[in-house]
Amino acid sequence: MKAMYRKYALAAAAAVSAVLAALLLSSCSYQELTPKTDDRSDYYQLPKGETPTAEERALVQAAKDEYDAAVSRK
Repeated sequence: MKAMYRKYALAAAAAVSAVLAALLLSSCSYQELTPKTDDRSDYYQLPKGETPTAEERALVQAAKDEYDAAVSRK
């Protein structure tokens, strides 16, 4: 009888621990939205892009050319 009670007690403790962990992890304060333009508006700022340098563009083009060459071989 004691072994059966211990089995149910451990299962209940595991379930309570899982529920508490889920509640704690789901209440984190991570903000998924981008910053607002001001506090009274519903409009959000778009992220500002960066223009790649000539060196970065050359690296991307080289990688693209390498990919195209590998794909075109059959």
